[in-house]
Amino acid sequence: RKSLAADRVSDADVSARMVDLEAAVRGGDPTRIRQEAQETVGVLARVLAEREERNASQIAELAQRLEALRAELDVARGEAATDALTGLFNRGAFDEQIEREVDLALLFRTRPSLLLLDLDHFKRVNDEYGHRCGDEVLRRVASALSRCFMRKDDYIARYGGEEFAIVLREVDARTAAQLAERALETVRNLEIAFEDHPPLRVTASIGLAELRAGASSAEWIERADRALYRAKDGGRDRIVAASATDA
Repeated sequence: RKSLAADRVSDADVSARMVDLEAAVRGGDPTRIRQEAQETVGVLARVLAEREERNASQIAELAQRLEALRAELDVARGEAATDALTGLFNRGAFDEQIEREVDLALLFRTRPSLLLLDLDHFKRVNDEYGHRCGDEVLRRVASALSRCFMRKDDYIARYGGEEFAIVLREVDARTAAQLAERALETVRNLEIAFEDHPPLRVTASIGLAELRAGASSAEWIERADRALYRAKDGGRDRIVAASATDA
């Protein structure tokens, strides 16, 4: 609005000078024509200079505002991709990431591994200790997983409820199993104190699947999920890897 108002004033000044110049031309007096032309040129130069300065100031201000908005957008995107309870990536972010992982694996001909980790008997924790204690368990387990998988390329997300997903890029199934065992041991050793309850211990089960060539993300997740169910059925607190021949 300020810019438009200033432009209107400037345009009015220019229009007034043009009217005076036109009147001088019609009068035919060379001296007056020269005087009016010089004054008109002066007004035009001033108007153009003021407009250029104003535009430069506006561009600088807009750049500052855009930079601030970009920073706010980055924060908003980060918050939208983060699970509020655990601070890990959330399910929506994971669903996007797993598609990228499949594309990257196809492009670079790598075989990443996927771990699906589920806390054992977690419903019992909520029933006996309450949901606030259950939330604390999830936060502590998430923190433990972040310490276990610290590579830049490791991707950890809260998959849903008490289930977590870890994508290990450029890690074969054998190495992934070793890392998964370390994660299970870390979870076993957690002592989670909450209010006046005695320290609580939990265990987890893991299903592991290496991405097969040509497989979709849905197939990859399904294989890891079936391996997780076999780990649960086999007694929990263990890892089961999907075989290469699993459908």
